[in-house]
Amino acid sequence: MKSEQDSQCVKPTHNRPLIKLSALLCVCILMLIGGQSALSQNRTVGQYTLTGVILDSVAREPVEFVTLSVLDSARKAVAMTYTNTKGEFVLTLPKTGSYVVQASFVGYGLKTSSVVVTNNTADIQLPPIYLAPTTQQLATVTVIGTKQLVEQKPGMLVYHAENDVTNLGGTAADVLRKAPILSVDANGNVSMRGNSNLKILINGRYSGQMARNAADALNMIPSDIIQSVEVITSPSSRYDAEGATGVINIITKKNLNQFSGALEGGISNLERVFNPRIGWSTGKWTVNAYTHLHRYRVKTETSLTRQSILDGANAYQLDQQSAFNNVNPHGSGDVVVNYEADSTQLFSFAVAGWFGNWPVSSSQYYRIRQAGQQQEYRQQTHTLDAPTEGLEASLSYTKRLRKPEQSFFIIGQYSNNFRDDFNYLARQVDMENNLLYQEQNNNHQQTREWTLQTDYTHPLSKTGKHVLEMGLKTILRDVTSDYTTLVSSSQNPENVGINPNRTNVFDYTQQVVAGYAQAKWTGNKGWFAQAGMRLEGTFLDGQFQARLSPFTNQFINWVPSATFIKKWQDIHSLTLSYTQRISRPSIIDLNPNIDARDAKSRTTGNPDLRPEALHQIELSYSLSAPSGLFLNATVFGRQTNNSIEEVIQVDASGISTATKQNLAANKQYGLNLSTS
Repeated sequence: MKSEQDSQCVKPTHNRPLIKLSALLCVCILMLIGGQSALSQNRTVGQYTLTGVILDSVAREPVEFVTLSVLDSARKAVAMTYTNTKGEFVLTLPKTGSYVVQASFVGYGLKTSSVVVTNNTADIQLPPIYLAPTTQQLATVTVIGTKQLVEQKPGMLVYHAENDVTNLGGTAADVLRKAPILSVDANGNVSMRGNSNLKILINGRYSGQMARNAADALNMIPSDIIQSVEVITSPSSRYDAEGATGVINIITKKNLNQFSGALEGGISNLERVFNPRIGWSTGKWTVNAYTHLHRYRVKTETSLTRQSILDGANAYQLDQQSAFNNVNPHGSGDVVVNYEADSTQLFSFAVAGWFGNWPVSSSQYYRIRQAGQQQEYRQQTHTLDAPTEGLEASLSYTKRLRKPEQSFFIIGQYSNNFRDDFNYLARQVDMENNLLYQEQNNNHQQTREWTLQTDYTHPLSKTGKHVLEMGLKTILRDVTSDYTTLVSSSQNPENVGINPNRTNVFDYTQQVVAGYAQAKWTGNKGWFAQAGMRLEGTFLDGQFQARLSPFTNQFINWVPSATFIKKWQDIHSLTLSYTQRISRPSIIDLNPNIDARDAKSRTTGNPDLRPEALHQIELSYSLSAPSGLFLNATVFGRQTNNSIEEVIQVDASGISTATKQNLAANKQYGLNLSTS
């Protein structure tokens, strides 16, 4: 982007912050030396008073922060002050006599005026003092600068969202839609290169809000607070091994102004949003806070036809039409407090909270053809309650040590999604609106998570170009799902009773212990190399209150990674990288609670799932031209072992049940092109 400035019409009265700051510092120093108190608009009581105003001789506008000095006949300073925002000043003199008033300011010539104070002149109003600019006329100056939207870094592409003005008024999901490699659907579900198995971080930290539902969490983050998005296709050993496809790290803005704030809102036929934020900073303290209130409506219609073929003939056919119309009010807030004890120590405290309601009410029509017979009925599924409420807090400490690039970091984090319920009531009626069947499912879920992490960086050279990184991390997760299902019989559809086969309390704990070490080497002529190893141990335990047997399992994973980069002419780079990732099953994938909101298409979890392991290698070329053009081309290949895939089984009555299973392995190859 280009900007031009014609200095032929430059006036020193422009409110340039740098000049004002310099002038103010000079004033403060002179005041300390002179030992006098500055006077502004309020007049100081004294025996003899001088008042006046300072104006620009060309623009005839007031000039603020002009230094006024009063010299007696011995050329000794007897009073001093500076002008206010209106160019006005007030000076108090100790006695009668002849004086010289001097006015000085950066970019103007020195101006002097003589004044005589007698016993008959207690208050003197000086005529306006005009300062003449000393700025020389220059030829037209053209300043050319480029704000890159996307840049290549080791193992990642960085999208600088703050440089893209089209991001105003949206959410984090809208920002990720513009980031390279990523795809985001209408509901906020994110995928990278066709795979949605991602790890999404906020300022390098994993949030319990993201763990519950990443799409919902992204819709709770206003786009205005996002500084950049790191799309990490080949995560180094420093990152958790979880997230088979890669890692997305959302970096938020850090307010460095003394005080700032913003109020953003939007309204449409399907969406309303309100985003106030505020920031405050002083010497050692920095506070940033934001709130996001969001309400949007989802209206969709779907049609489904499913056929079962037996001996080449159509044995069963289901025709289904569904309509959804739901309103999703939700909100979140975040407060970050930083305290910089000195130039080497930083304490940071963050607390976040969120709430929302995510109903999935629907109206469905079913037509079933089987053995020459046809059956038709309707189902109304009403979400009784689908709230989520959570709180998260973290405390971190960063210490920069004596050597270049030497640092120590430790963080403790606690997250509690103490209410993540989903309760629905489904009623089936025939075409004459007679009740056929009804079912109610109540599921109360709570997730608690503790995280403790420490990292240390040690320089391997005096300049800090070569470093060794190492660290430890532990994660303790505890999830409880208390679900009850009440069903009726076809003979007595009005009355419902507990179905013991679909009622239970599932308590699931997951403990992860990890350690890593990696080395970074920065060579001459644009060479860079990074290699490391991460060890992760996963320990699982599942307990059921009734019927189902408890289970325990443990996995030890060695996760290597390596990246090699060659840059030339400061605009070209070639990157070769390898990484191994793992993907642990989520609580939804493990929970055996049957979701039967769709009477003919049910879903359930599988407690026997094991993590999947992925190996990926990629070769990429990047061009960052001075014009602002960015181009990235990547060829990649990956193999997933122990792959978690969805399996659908249909019983004799035509009811399909979808669940996850570990099925063999799969391979994928691809070419990805990104430009901006």
